[in-house]
Amino acid sequence: MSSKTYSSEVRAALAAGGVFAVDKPKDVTSADVVQFILDTICNVLGGKLTKVGHGGTLDPNATGVLVLGVGSGTRMLQSFLDGSKAYEAEVMLGSETDTQDCKGSVVAEAAYDHVTNETLDAALPSFIGDIQQVPPMYSALKVNGQRLYRLAHRGIGVERKARQVTVHKLQVLNFKPPRILLNVECGKGLYIRTLGTDLAHAVGSRGHVSELRRTRSGEVNISDCLSIEEASDAERIANSLQQKALPTRPPSHRRQHLLQQARPEPSWLSRRSTGVRQHSVRRSSRRSKHRDAPRRRPLPPLPLLSPQMPQPLSPPRVVEECLSLRDLLLKGSM
Repeated sequence: MSSKTYSSEVRAALAAGGVFAVDKPKDVTSADVVQFILDTICNVLGGKLTKVGHGGTLDPNATGVLVLGVGSGTRMLQSFLDGSKAYEAEVMLGSETDTQDCKGSVVAEAAYDHVTNETLDAALPSFIGDIQQVPPMYSALKVNGQRLYRLAHRGIGVERKARQVTVHKLQVLNFKPPRILLNVECGKGLYIRTLGTDLAHAVGSRGHVSELRRTRSGEVNISDCLSIEEASDAERIANSLQQKALPTRPPSHRRQHLLQQARPEPSWLSRRSTGVRQHSVRRSSRRSKHRDAPRRRPLPPLPLLSPQMPQPLSPPRVVEECLSLRDLLLKGSM
């Protein structure tokens, strides 16, 4: 438990929830940061149930903006993340790895001494706009229900279909062979690791992304982020939380049924007693489906007929007939 005592205002802000951002450090997963923030908040709220989620994962080797939602803020995340993302990426020419970053094993090598600023400038336009990109094996995408990175760890490679992604801006900030420092502004779904590897191919070499930093995600900039050390203080989190109107949830199937235009009352229903409460909404759609059907008239009871008498028998006559039948049965058994 935290030894620091927090005010009721801090507790109330954490309980109300909201959105804030952390500058994720290197070699830490996004899930690790979520768990760290969750533990910090739960310690202040005394274990009261809450939830924390992030608005877009970062590779363990990457740093930068990781937007987090607390409580109701998990439903506000998308409103903060609408728009493009910005990255600074360092591409190392000369070697390509299986993970497309510096953590993987080298799978290919090539010379890079022929690459110049002019070569890069000529290659960049083909990576701007709507482009087709094949996602890497080391990714969280699913193929036939299995995560690609799990298959990759087992040495299994599968065919991946190219996806359309958007690059709004791509420029070289610095080039000191073998390192290329890129500024990338893109839409969702783009893998910067793959972009760096493909760019190295385009200039006649091999390469991988050695450094990656997300500088903006939607409307959240790196300057808005707390460091991981600052995020260990629940008061700093509470003061950083921002809120927006919650998105309207699409009506469920049952709610859609309740919102349907009222149907006219069937004639048979109007004949019912006004003293009986009428329920216009049924729990079961099957019942409501048959609600408007006219009620069937009950069939009249079948009369007990006598061979000698085609008319229905009165109750005394029924008793008399039964006694006569009993006498006949007794005589037949003797």
